[in-house]
Amino acid sequence: KIIKQANSAGKTKVTAALSSAAVKQLSRVRATEVVAIVRESVSNLLRHADARHGKVVLKCLAQSILLEISDDGRGGAARGLKESKRGHGMANIQARVATMNARLTLVSKKGMGTRIRIVIPRGDNHVG
Repeated sequence: KIIKQANSAGKTKVTAALSSAAVKQLSRVRATEVVAIVRESVSNLLRHADARHGKVVLKCLAQSILLEISDDGRGGAARGLKESKRGHGMANIQARVATMNARLTLVSKKGMGTRIRIVIPRGDNHVG
Protein backbone atom coordinates (compact mmCIF):
# COMPACT_ATOMS: atom_id res chain seq x y z
CA LYS A 1 0.00 0.00 0.00
CA ILE A 2 2.86 2.39 0.85
CA ILE A 3 4.52 1.76 -2.53
CA LYS A 4 1.24 2.19 -4.40
CA GLN A 5 0.63 5.53 -2.69
CA ALA A 6 4.19 6.63 -3.42
CA ASN A 7 3.82 5.86 -7.12
CA SER A 8 0.61 7.85 -7.35
CA ALA A 9 2.26 10.84 -5.68
CA GLY A 10 4.42 12.10 -8.54
CA LYS A 11 7.49 11.65 -10.69
CA THR A 12 9.38 9.10 -8.58
CA LYS A 13 8.83 5.43 -9.42
CA VAL A 14 9.23 3.21 -6.35
CA THR A 15 9.50 -0.56 -6.65
CA ALA A 16 9.48 -3.24 -3.98
CA ALA A 17 11.02 -6.69 -3.75
CA LEU A 18 9.65 -8.24 -0.57
CA SER A 19 10.53 -11.84 0.21
CA SER A 20 7.59 -13.69 1.72
CA ALA A 21 10.11 -15.82 3.65
CA ALA A 22 11.58 -12.66 5.20
CA VAL A 23 8.13 -11.34 6.08
CA LYS A 24 7.27 -14.62 7.81
CA GLN A 25 10.48 -14.38 9.89
CA LEU A 26 9.38 -11.09 11.47
CA SER A 27 7.42 -11.00 14.69
CA ARG A 28 4.30 -8.83 14.65
CA VAL A 29 6.15 -6.11 16.58
CA ARG A 30 9.12 -6.16 14.22
CA ALA A 31 6.85 -6.18 11.16
CA THR A 32 5.17 -3.05 12.54
CA GLU A 33 8.59 -1.41 12.99
CA VAL A 34 9.65 -2.37 9.45
CA VAL A 35 6.45 -0.91 7.97
CA ALA A 36 6.99 2.33 9.89
CA ILE A 37 10.62 2.54 8.70
CA VAL A 38 9.57 1.94 5.10
CA ARG A 39 6.82 4.56 5.38
CA GLU A 40 9.23 7.17 6.80
CA SER A 41 12.01 6.33 4.34
CA VAL A 42 9.75 6.45 1.29
CA SER A 43 8.23 9.69 2.53
CA ASN A 44 11.73 11.17 2.87
CA LEU A 45 12.65 9.86 -0.57
CA LEU A 46 9.61 11.54 -2.14
CA ARG A 47 10.01 14.84 -0.29
CA HIS A 48 13.76 15.36 -0.28
CA ALA A 49 15.65 13.11 -2.72
CA ASP A 50 14.52 14.52 -6.09
CA ALA A 51 14.87 10.93 -7.30
CA ARG A 52 13.54 9.27 -10.43
CA HIS A 53 13.66 5.77 -8.93
CA GLY A 54 13.43 4.28 -5.46
CA LYS A 55 13.55 0.68 -4.32
CA VAL A 56 12.54 -1.19 -1.17
CA VAL A 57 14.03 -4.65 -0.60
CA LEU A 58 13.28 -7.09 2.22
CA LYS A 59 15.10 -10.41 2.06
CA CYS A 60 16.61 -13.18 4.15
CA LEU A 61 20.33 -13.37 4.73
CA ALA A 62 22.12 -16.28 6.44
CA GLN A 63 21.69 -15.02 10.01
CA SER A 64 19.49 -11.97 9.52
CA ILE A 65 16.87 -10.14 7.53
CA LEU A 66 17.90 -7.24 5.31
CA LEU A 67 15.73 -4.18 4.76
CA GLU A 68 17.16 -1.80 2.18
CA ILE A 69 15.66 1.41 0.86
CA SER A 70 17.57 3.14 -1.93
CA ASP A 71 17.13 5.89 -4.49
CA ASP A 72 18.97 7.61 -7.34
CA GLY A 73 18.35 11.10 -6.00
CA ARG A 74 20.52 13.99 -4.92
CA GLY A 75 22.04 12.29 -1.85
CA GLY A 76 23.36 14.13 1.16
CA ALA A 77 20.91 12.47 3.58
CA ALA A 78 23.70 11.54 6.00
CA ARG A 79 23.26 15.01 7.47
CA GLY A 80 19.88 13.79 8.74
CA LEU A 81 21.62 11.56 11.28
CA LYS A 82 23.13 14.58 13.00
CA GLU A 83 20.54 17.30 12.66
CA SER A 84 16.87 17.48 13.46
CA LYS A 85 16.08 20.99 12.23
CA ARG A 86 13.70 19.84 9.51
CA GLY A 87 12.13 16.87 11.23
CA HIS A 88 12.55 13.74 13.26
CA GLY A 89 12.42 11.14 10.48
CA MET A 90 15.94 9.74 10.79
CA ALA A 91 15.85 9.91 14.58
CA ASN A 92 12.62 7.89 14.52
CA ILE A 93 14.19 5.35 12.17
CA GLN A 94 17.24 5.05 14.43
CA ALA A 95 15.01 4.48 17.46
CA ARG A 96 13.05 1.75 15.64
CA VAL A 97 16.28 0.08 14.55
CA ALA A 98 17.53 0.09 18.15
CA THR A 99 14.23 -1.43 19.34
CA MET A 100 14.83 -4.39 17.02
CA ASN A 101 18.51 -4.81 18.03
CA ALA A 102 19.24 -4.18 14.35
CA ARG A 103 22.13 -2.42 12.59
CA LEU A 104 21.65 0.70 10.43
CA THR A 105 23.98 1.84 7.67
CA LEU A 106 23.28 5.03 5.73
CA VAL A 107 25.24 5.82 2.57
CA SER A 108 24.31 9.09 0.95
CA LYS A 109 26.90 10.94 -1.08
CA LYS A 110 25.89 14.20 -2.68
CA GLY A 111 24.72 13.57 -6.24
CA MET A 112 24.82 9.78 -5.83
CA GLY A 113 21.55 8.88 -4.16
CA THR A 114 20.86 7.34 -0.78
CA ARG A 115 20.91 3.79 0.53
CA ILE A 116 19.59 2.80 3.94
CA ARG A 117 20.54 -0.75 4.99
CA ILE A 118 19.02 -2.26 8.10
CA VAL A 119 20.17 -5.71 9.19
CA ILE A 120 17.72 -7.32 11.60
CA PRO A 121 18.97 -10.35 13.53
CA ARG A 122 16.99 -13.57 13.13
CA GLY A 123 15.99 -15.79 15.99
CA ASP A 124 15.73 -12.77 18.24
CA ASN A 125 12.04 -12.06 17.68
CA HIS A 126 11.23 -11.98 21.38
CA VAL A 127 13.07 -8.64 21.40
CA GLY A 128 11.03 -5.89 19.76
